[in-house]
Amino acid sequence: SQRREAQFREGGWWFAADEAAQYVENFVIELNDLAPQVAKPFSPDNVLSITETLGQKLDGFFIGACTTTQEELMLAALVLERGMTGGYQPKATDNRIVVPGSIEVAENLQQAGLLEIYRAAGFRVNEPGCSMCLGIASDRALPGEVWLSSQNRNFHNRMGKGSIAWL
Repeated sequence: SQRREAQFREGGWWFAADEAAQYVENFVIELNDLAPQVAKPFSPDNVLSITETLGQKLDGFFIGACTTTQEELMLAALVLERGMTGGYQPKATDNRIVVPGSIEVAENLQQAGLLEIYRAAGFRVNEPGCSMCLGIASDRALPGEVWLSSQNRNFHNRMGKGSIAWL
């Protein structure tokens, strides 16, 4: 089949399959009916609605990892800002960390004023590099601690020996 180029439509670039493309099965997902999702331990596929996790104890929050994009870091900062301007104030904790994926991303977030939003929400902004998502850097979750993370894996001991990661 002929290769199709991306087309600009409604404010963004879109890709589409060839008109003659055949599929084994089609699925319709009503995004308006889909609640935010989280993956509970110990598999990224162990997904449930965030409403099913209300009251879950959390010891820490990690936003970062090499798989977390600049756009996701920007969006998270804006969500934090919106929550704080709406009256929500984070509880004090030392276990709130953000790690940009590269020096360039860190500089872009700094120039946009977004790292200050993280700091205002009580996040420690660390230098880019390996961090909580591997559990081998200086920052790691302690045994039995439950962390919410933007990383891409939540296997046993992923954030440190005995750690429990929700995605």
